[in-house]
Amino acid sequence: MEDLKYISFDNHIEFAKDCFGNSIEGTCVSIKIGNKEFEIFTSHLESEQHEKAYTGLGENQYELVDVIFALKKLIKFLELSVDIGFSKSLVE
Repeated sequence: MEDLKYISFDNHIEFAKDCFGNSIEGTCVSIKIGNKEFEIFTSHLESEQHEKAYTGLGENQYELVDVIFALKKLIKFLELSVDIGFSKSLVE
């Protein structure tokens, strides 16, 4: 298993226009795993939906929710990019 010290996070609030060409404000989370860097964008609408699940957090801790949501998005992306399939005959 890869050592977790190779994973780093950096999130910063920006306008999505700077990253993606529209004017919705959101958060870009930079996730670096080894030598690969991923920029994950989370709009404030997405954040507000997920912040409801973490009602115990203070307002200054909502950035943590953005990082958690960005990790979930990255996991889904990486799962979809894995090109492995199983045929029924191989499983039986």
